[in-house]
Amino acid sequence: SLSLLCVLLTCAFSAVSQAEVFVASDVFGLEYAADPQISPDGKSIVYVRRSMDIMTDRARSNLWMVDTDGSDHRAIASSTASFSSPRWAPDGKRLAYVSSHEGSVQIYLRWMDTGQVARLTDLTASPSSLSWSRIWSDVAQSF
Repeated sequence: SLSLLCVLLTCAFSAVSQAEVFVASDVFGLEYAADPQISPDGKSIVYVRRSMDIMTDRARSNLWMVDTDGSDHRAIASSTASFSSPRWAPDGKRLAYVSSHEGSVQIYLRWMDTGQVARLTDLTASPSSLSWSRIWSDVAQSF
């Protein structure tokens, strides 16, 4: 019993000594998903994929989409600009989101069938807490 404990402790210390140490620059290799939004029909999920850009030393947020069965995983809004706060229209045909794509942070609307995008706002302050209202849904259908 004592010899088994000594073997286990030796193996544990050996594993710790061989483990890599996390350093500050490792953050540039990390990516994570945030703010998942399930489509109204339950077939797709849009989420914010966050990472760090080593060239600019800034955070990046892009929009990605995946079917709920795990297939068809793809970027739908990706560049050096920031994309966040995706929100499905109640009918599932459009997606509103916030982006700094054209400089200042504005609200955009993407038609999911064609991929066309329209800028909806010209705000002086960054928008936050997007949600669809019945009125906004009716207005957005007219675009």
